Amino acid sequence: MPESSSGWLRPLLLHGPAEPGAWATRCALGLILLLSLGLGLWHAGTKPFWFDEILTIEVSRLPSSEARWQALYDGCDGMPPGYYWISAMAARLPLDDHTRWRVPSLLGWLLALGGIHLFVASVCGRGAGLAAVLLLALTPVSSYAWETRPYALLLGVLGWAAVSWQRAGRHWGWIAALAVLLTAATNLHYLAPLSVLCFALAETAVTLAQRQIRWRIWAAFAVAAIPTLAALPLLIKMKADFGARFWARPELGGLPYYYGNLLGFPLAVALALLPFGFVYLLRAILLEKPANGRWQALQLALSLLLLPLLSLLFALATHGGFNERYAMPVVLGYAAAIPLLLAWNPGGVARGFTLSLLLAFLILTAREAAGLRTQPSAQRAGQSGAALTALRSTSDPSLVVANPLEFLSAWYYARPDERARLFYIGEPEAAYRLGGTDGAVRLLLALRRMNAAPVRTFEEFLTNRQDFLLLTAGPAFLNWQAPRLKELGWRLDPLGTVAGGQLYRASAPRPGS
Repeated sequence: MPESSSGWLRPLLLHGPAEPGAWATRCALGLILLLSLGLGLWHAGTKPFWFDEILTIEVSRLPSSEARWQALYDGCDGMPPGYYWISAMAARLPLDDHTRWRVPSLLGWLLALGGIHLFVASVCGRGAGLAAVLLLALTPVSSYAWETRPYALLLGVLGWAAVSWQRAGRHWGWIAALAVLLTAATNLHYLAPLSVLCFALAETAVTLAQRQIRWRIWAAFAVAAIPTLAALPLLIKMKADFGARFWARPELGGLPYYYGNLLGFPLAVALALLPFGFVYLLRAILLEKPANGRWQALQLALSLLLLPLLSLLFALATHGGFNERYAMPVVLGYAAAIPLLLAWNPGGVARGFTLSLLLAFLILTAREAAGLRTQPSAQRAGQSGAALTALRSTSDPSLVVANPLEFLSAWYYARPDERARLFYIGEPEAAYRLGGTDGAVRLLLALRRMNAAPVRTFEEFLTNRQDFLLLTAGPAFLNWQAPRLKELGWRLDPLGTVAGGQLYRASAPRPGS
């Protein structure tokens, strides 16, 4: 290397500062939060509501807590009552319909980014804190920041619960905050108590290291269990209605997929990195001086990284359903663990790692924003789906949409005159026999008890009816009505494809056939 280059480059790489200054950190963090907010608002205005989001909206719109409780007891959705109260408050904001319902998730995501920064920066410095923020922002779960579901808000609450637990020994106010935040978490998702269990595992390690029980922290954990205990009737009813036939079944062999899908790793990478990562993290804990700040942060990161495994084992033990997003708080453990494991010594390596993450974040954000420029508004996109396109292509008085996801979206975006022509027919036993799951059917049958959604049983819809149009679209297991109608003797004549769906004319059996 030429002397002129090594004169400044060698000292920078070997002895330069390990992290940015306070002003640079605040600017970088502010930029990340601002871009995340802007991108989230843009997505919120261009993404139509989908099945689960519409269920959230319909339950949240009910006029009282009692009405929401009854709707949930009837099986209209599967989140704790507290989340619908938060959504109902957000719906009062003077914003676009698609944006206001997603405000809790947007705020939750920003809280998660800020919380993970404070959690890591307090023990490893500002550069490590920024790296944690960027690692979290680059995970696939960032897309939940613009969904009307509780996952992003849950991350924000748990991120600040981690900060509160970290500081619990300083002042009783942090313990009170921990109790409030963990209680809020169990009001957002029924599997959030497993995240509280992760905190309890980390606290158990601290107790063993310090040989002293911090009773006030354990009291905060106990308080967090109150919402789950209060909602036990809903949980028992939900388990009876949906547990055995839930669409997503837990599989122990699927564990690498769960981690990979949440963290953004291909299967091969997940299989290679997970064993090594856990061993390396455990080794770092054993080598660290017990009960200091970094050791405690590593303990909580390790516990949160175990969450998919704990959730999967719980689902298998209770014979319940499981989807990887139910264990989403694992991303907090991942985003914290990597910066906590790195050596933030003087020199350019640590700072280069953070700058590389920042560059990746900026490039991917710009790429995503460029793609959004060509997207129509969420309202327009919602009205251009297969069902509404098929409905507008004919004057037939009845269109049955077989796919429940497609039906509910079409019903939500349809005009009043179009709603009168849209129908869904459901039969749980036939859905389970022909499609392997009856969860969506049960949800739609429950939905009709609380509003005028045109959901009918086969007996109700087919009686005295000679013909109608049937639209199938999407996965075959969600379009089980076609084989069921054939079992009942109805004839299905293909009429062509419409916006990716197949349109049929369904005709009643001939008398005596």
